[in-house]
Amino acid sequence: MADRNRDNGWQGKAYVINGVLFCYDCLGNITGYDVNERTWKELKGLEKGLSTFLCGATMANLEGKLMVVWESKNRGGKEIKI
Repeated sequence: MADRNRDNGWQGKAYVINGVLFCYDCLGNITGYDVNERTWKELKGLEKGLSTFLCGATMANLEGKLMVVWESKNRGGKEIKI
């Protein structure tokens, strides 16, 4: 049976860490779906927020923590932010 609550919050690419499905949108918002609680939650620890061009970003698991990597242009060159 499909979990309609999970499907209603789904946006863009996703990654699972410790039973939480993380996804992000092009506005730099990251949310997590807790499979056990069946609820969406806003990711904590992003006081400054992320760039608004995350559509090309990649998420990964770094020792149980969510890592987001993206490429941006910096004065004619390229810079990798981790």
